This record gives sequence, C-alpha cells and structure tokens, in this order.
Amino acid sequence: MPDLGQYAGWVLAAYGVTLLGLGAIVVASLVRAGRVRRQLEALEARRSPAPPREVTEEQGTEKGTGPGHRSGGTG
Repeated sequence: MPDLGQYAGWVLAAYGVTLLGLGAIVVASLVRAGRVRRQLEALEARRSPAPPREVTEEQGTEKGTGPGHRSGGTG
C-alpha cells in the first residue's frame, strides 16, 4: 500500500464510503430487478392470449414495382 502520510485516515475513509455506496447500489438494483421480474410475471399470467393475426401480402413488393424503383437504368 502506498504511503498516504497524514491523510491516510481520510483517504481510507473515502474508499470505505465509496465501497459502501457501490454495495448499496448493487443491492438496491438486485432488489428492484426481483420486484420488476415478479410484476412482469404477474402481468403475463393475467394477460389473455391474443387472437392470431392474419398475415397479408403487401402490395407492390414484387421486384421492380415497389416505391423507389427506377425504370430504365442499371444503377
């Protein structure tokens, strides 16, 4: 460990406070993630299944007929 001189106590205290703060952020994030996961699972369990959607072909998607098609040129 480097020689911190007369400020060793303050520097080490600052490191300690920083580590405690980071630890609190990690714990709070994990707690919130668990809460949100449970809420999402509850919402998904309550959700009724949606009816299947019909897939329709879009008009004008054939090669050379869509928007932006330029006739008569190669590039």
